[in-house]
Amino acid sequence: MIIAAVGFVYLAPESFTRWAIKQVRRRAGLIRKEIDLPGGLHYVYLEGGKGEPLMLLHGFGGSKDNFANVARFLTPHFHVIIPDEFGFGESSHPLDGNYTPLAQA
Repeated sequence: MIIAAVGFVYLAPESFTRWAIKQVRRRAGLIRKEIDLPGGLHYVYLEGGKGEPLMLLHGFGGSKDNFANVARFLTPHFHVIIPDEFGFGESSHPLDGNYTPLAQA
């Protein structure tokens, strides 16, 4: 079993990574969602939990999955929403977008 697991990591690292991310999301009770906005923009986010809404915003160069491990402690108490900001992760990367730190702030 251990040899098979190690082989999976080395022979199919992308598949293993996708599987591992799904497991972390599942453990936190997060569901991947997406919406299409006017102008062709695509927005992807994670959502889960119950209670008061709590939005977690990643920093420059991050993605929604930066919070997946922490979210499992928050979803029992809050309705957690974790977006991929435009230009990062799975959301749209508009060519005319301003991705400087000042604009992102």
